[in-house]
Amino acid sequence: MAAISAEAANDPMIGRPFCGLVGFQFMRTHNKFVARGRGGLFSGPHYRGAMRWVDWYGDGSLYVLDVALACCALEFDAASSAAAAPLPPLDDRAQVAVVISGTVTDRLAPAVAAIVDGCEQQAGRRPTVISFGACASSGGPYWDSYAVTKGVDQLLAVDAYVPGCPPPPEALSALLDQVAGRVVS
Repeated sequence: MAAISAEAANDPMIGRPFCGLVGFQFMRTHNKFVARGRGGLFSGPHYRGAMRWVDWYGDGSLYVLDVALACCALEFDAASSAAAAPLPPLDDRAQVAVVISGTVTDRLAPAVAAIVDGCEQQAGRRPTVISFGACASSGGPYWDSYAVTKGVDQLLAVDAYVPGCPPPPEALSALLDQVAGRVVS
């Protein structure tokens, strides 16, 4: 049995069953996006979370929620020049996008759907949902696993797909430019 530090032993996330994430609500705290579930607040010094809001251009015109599930999150980081920040109150002109990057498992699927629903409630309108990478789009190299959802589009409506393993960061940037209306045809 591995030894853990006293600080980690007191962390409420240690030993918490993952299925506790299903019924949660979104909250904003100081420069952090956290979730509240049945068992309390999922936060603390050791909890980094798999989600973060990014003001894509830094001017409040496009907010992107990165649902970082696997290695495609590194490609999202490469595409993003902005730092994570809490979601401020949105004006009517601001666009909201949710990027699902990585493998969605069947056990994680209800939480991913709840994230998009919660984002819709928080923003007051349906966000643009982007499936980023082969795993989020079709299950990727894990498509034949009994535990992998064969694409996030089985859970919710997807507006755009960025294929690839790994997906190119430039493709995500170009797609978000289209979402924000910054592309001149």
